[in-house]
Amino acid sequence: MNTEYIDISLDFRKYIDKVVDIRVPNNMTVKELLKIIVESYGLPLEIKNPSIRVENFNVMLTGFSFLYSSQYVRNGSLLVVEKL
Repeated sequence: MNTEYIDISLDFRKYIDKVVDIRVPNNMTVKELLKIIVESYGLPLEIKNPSIRVENFNVMLTGFSFLYSSQYVRNGSLLVVEKL
């Protein structure tokens, strides 16, 4: 599979006052993405069994979901972190 990149926003406001706009490869799982973001930004969060909601479509993705496997994750998507 070719790696493609998508521009997304991650909303962590349920846990901390932070929304992150980022360009990421779509061949990552939700858990990998969140771990990288938390580590890179030095956020005081621990990722265990995460889930995110695609705001525009109200679709939930689990930690093992690949971004490319969801037809709802696309450029400009707002992904709301629901569970860490």
